[in-house]
Amino acid sequence: MQYEENLKTAADQCESVLNEEQLAAGSHFLQTTFADRLENLLESGEAEDEEKTEPTDRNGAEKPDGETELTDEDIEELTARNEELLAELALAYQKLAEGLREIPGADELTGLSGYPGGADYYALLLEDATGSDRSVGEIKELLYERFEELYAEYKELITDGNVISEYDFPIEREADMLEDLYRRMGEDFPALSESGAGDAAEADSSQAVTLKPVDPGLEEMMAPAFYLTPPVDQNQEHTIYINQSNGYEGLSLYTTLAHEGFPGHLYQTVYSQNALTQREAPFIRQILYFGGYTEGWGLYAESCACQYAAELMAEACGEGYEDTVRAAQLNRELQLCLCSILDIFIHYDGATLAQAQKLLQSLGFGSGNISAVYEAICNAPANYPKYYVGYLEILELKELALEGGAALTEMEFRQWLLSTGPADFASLRERLEQDF
Repeated sequence: MQYEENLKTAADQCESVLNEEQLAAGSHFLQTTFADRLENLLESGEAEDEEKTEPTDRNGAEKPDGETELTDEDIEELTARNEELLAELALAYQKLAEGLREIPGADELTGLSGYPGGADYYALLLEDATGSDRSVGEIKELLYERFEELYAEYKELITDGNVISEYDFPIEREADMLEDLYRRMGEDFPALSESGAGDAAEADSSQAVTLKPVDPGLEEMMAPAFYLTPPVDQNQEHTIYINQSNGYEGLSLYTTLAHEGFPGHLYQTVYSQNALTQREAPFIRQILYFGGYTEGWGLYAESCACQYAAELMAEACGEGYEDTVRAAQLNRELQLCLCSILDIFIHYDGATLAQAQKLLQSLGFGSGNISAVYEAICNAPANYPKYYVGYLEILELKELALEGGAALTEMEFRQWLLSTGPADFASLRERLEQDF
């Protein structure tokens, strides 16, 4: 049975997503963004017509001189159709909200193990989300070992007293951060033009990225930032949305942009798609989703960005910031590792809120905002492990590639991983052995 407060929250979100007042005023983001895209399409059509000596319509037939892809009449018709679809969508959301409010909810929040067969289902969900073939027990052991290792290093850094708590990060603007990341990754990652597809060079630039704020109406329910995956036949146009309500700035914003942009999801997506296209892999390879591989790479990109941030700080502010950046990286990892441990503890072992508090205390943490964390984990099982276990699996693959029989360089490993994936990690380990 669903938790009563979660049902209410979901119903409220359904009603807020398609706000009737905004729709009536024509100011809803699904209206304004649709109008913007039509305008961009019209402008691009006009530019193409100026370059063509013999304009053609979308079926290849010759068009009269000066005729663009979209006329004013076309725009009016498309806008009207969009309004009709939004009205239907608003009605559907309203009915969904009403249905959610009618469902009787449970008084106590619980993980998946609180349901019949829930623990077994979670084990399957964990395998699917992370792409790891380890058992739940093996993943738990991996996380505890990693936590102890990170905590010991973090404690030593803090004790040494070289961590600077207040400082000004050298770059403020998001676009400048993205440009800096793109420039610094050039010596460590293969160029997109090396991935094989003809359009790679056009995408191989931080200038090909549009940064946009998340619509204010969606800020409460959206991630701090996200990369909008482009269509497979237009992967030279990219958009990263930034949630202004999260207050990310400085180093945290820098690493977030690395996660979403360079050398993170944007770079990874384009490189992998180009490589798959070049070797004529089955098209389904480009649409299958492997969350552990994808989000694991995002965290891997963050770790690289921390190295770049230390270089940037040294260049702009002088030496002495290495421990500061490393402490921030360790803190971020510790949070993800701890939340992944809690995820298993709650959904597989059946931990209550009180038991989760005791676990935190046993690991040396206060209970703080554990209620909010407990609820977030209950609402999204296997989400944290998708990121963090995926990251740890990539680190293990890297160790096998660099120190095992393959004896690859770090650049060669990154090129191999991007060209071979996305995939689950058992398949990647098998392929690594075959390739080298």
